[in-house]
Amino acid sequence: YILWASTNDLNTYAVQVGTNEDYTIADNFDINSRLTQDGAINYCIKKLCEFAPQSKVVILGSLKRFENGGGWSEFGAGLNGRLKQLVDGQQQCAERSSLPFFSLWENSGFNEYNNNLYFTNETTGINDGTHPNRNGYVVLADKILNFLKTI
Repeated sequence: YILWASTNDLNTYAVQVGTNEDYTIADNFDINSRLTQDGAINYCIKKLCEFAPQSKVVILGSLKRFENGGGWSEFGAGLNGRLKQLVDGQQQCAERSSLPFFSLWENSGFNEYNNNLYFTNETTGINDGTHPNRNGYVVLADKILNFLKTI
């Protein structure tokens, strides 16, 4: 199973990072801690491992966001500096459960010099800095597949 952490819903400012102990035995599986990003990830990990204990679970970390088709921002458009904290939390949840983590933040190859190639919508010509286009997904698929082959 692959859990790919997204940033689509973060512009609501409602999602808190939390800690890698949210929704674990450390907080007695407190149902309210599922409302944080880390609690939601730990909830998914728990459910997948209970459902299919012999299966492999892999966590993919979020991509960088690019501001107005320009330079990347660890803050992400409108995220008040939280995006890198969220990615770090994703990795900490994977580490807590001894699961493989692949950081798209660090390994996508997308940067301020080439993001127009990977994020500009082929139909509208708009680069929203968040959603990869076909070229972007081809690159990501290759990187993710190569990572999966190593585990």
